[in-house]
Amino acid sequence: MSEAEPQWEKRILSPQATEVYTRPLLASEHWCDQTMLLMDGISQFASGVQFTTSIPKDELEARVKEAVSRLRFECPLVGATFEAGVHDPDLRSWIYAPVENVEQVRSWADKMVYYLSDSIDPASFLQVLVEKKIPYTLADGTEQYLRVFVTRPDGTLNTFCLFLHTSHAIMDAKPSLNVLSLLLEYMSTPGLVDVADLPWGTEHKNLPPGVVTATGGPHKDWEVHGPAMLEKFQAFFVKPKPSHSLACDTLELRNPGKLQRFVVTFTAQESAKIAQALKTLGFTFSELIDAATALATLELNPIPDNELEGAHIDVGGLIAINDRLPPNIDRRRHIVSCMVNAPLAIYYAPLAKLMGKPRLLAAMKQAKEQYDDWLANPCLPHLAAELARLAPMKTASPPSRSPFATNVTNVGRVENYIAPVWPRDVKPGEAPVFRVEQMHLACRLTWPMPGIHAWSMQGKLSIQLQAADNWKEDVLRNFVNEVTRQISFVAAE
Repeated sequence: MSEAEPQWEKRILSPQATEVYTRPLLASEHWCDQTMLLMDGISQFASGVQFTTSIPKDELEARVKEAVSRLRFECPLVGATFEAGVHDPDLRSWIYAPVENVEQVRSWADKMVYYLSDSIDPASFLQVLVEKKIPYTLADGTEQYLRVFVTRPDGTLNTFCLFLHTSHAIMDAKPSLNVLSLLLEYMSTPGLVDVADLPWGTEHKNLPPGVVTATGGPHKDWEVHGPAMLEKFQAFFVKPKPSHSLACDTLELRNPGKLQRFVVTFTAQESAKIAQALKTLGFTFSELIDAATALATLELNPIPDNELEGAHIDVGGLIAINDRLPPNIDRRRHIVSCMVNAPLAIYYAPLAKLMGKPRLLAAMKQAKEQYDDWLANPCLPHLAAELARLAPMKTASPPSRSPFATNVTNVGRVENYIAPVWPRDVKPGEAPVFRVEQMHLACRLTWPMPGIHAWSMQGKLSIQLQAADNWKEDVLRNFVNEVTRQISFVAAE
């Protein structure tokens, strides 16, 4: 970024108000919040894990509330709200009010954590959550932008789910995995400092800086690398042709937030073959999923030969910055949106005469070249911050000129963030407190574009397709099946 960014500051926002800490929303925080406001909650999501435990349900609920209280100290943004007009008449700022004592934080946690005694399957519960727009508004008018739920997925007495329902401005994929990881750690680790003994009133020191500050301030080589990166980003959205996509009959959503969701999980053996093939070939899961999505789209909605020139599909492009933060930042506790949109396109003309594995590899090569080019730019972590500074989002703006183009996100390997057993250092012969079995994820969709998420857990690769109700079920089912078929080519002989 070419300039230093705003920092947290102490303010009294009205004569009767107490002191709060505030700063503008920056970079991807800003983009996520504005899309939520302008596009009927599009950036809201729910994610969670399913686990088994020997802890009785009443004790589990108490442990979750105590863990959420501790989370408020270590990652205080989870207790923040938003307010417009503080730094800009139209845009919102973070507002954080420090906790005065442990009774206050426990009262806050009581209103944050909800235990559902009746069993409900995770897919149905995810649907309930994403149909509900946040914030949650309490009786006193307080707004909550994060809520934590403990549910029972079925009648099994020792099986539970822990869900988060929040906005992407507070956390995106990897920070949400870190939050779930921290909660499981707090609930399973003996000997932690009691929540009552934490120095409440000082937790504002743990509020996350913006991405420019977190990565050391404005980049010394911005004038060398920054302008070209901005020009490249802007040029992507003015290509002569819009992105190709699946065919859909209507842009109209009958019930915004109503979700169609399909999940395909490869077997452990299939997943191992795919992983080994990628390692041998020198590609990543992101490149594979982007290429498979592009080819599945082409397979189901072919392009005539006379229209191939310039035909392409926009895919992928969301790159998490968390893993690129410097060592002085506690990445696991840096809970705030932290990503950049580095878009890429796969062009169909070079693939037209290829089939099967050769075509997939050629598409992956296109994706890899573009990812490598973005990642080679040392200023990439500051891209979203500079775009938000130069042209803050004030009108609804979908990420593609094609209304039906597919968004693709690779969440990654879940175990890199959430261990399969807790505590992590459980000794041989000892029973863990928690065994994590599955991950569940759903996003609120209020635009006609479908979305694909991919992740691996317990050695199995999962592909999830989500779409609003403007799509026919058979189109989506055929699409996710074709994406998985294309993925399988990478391990073909």
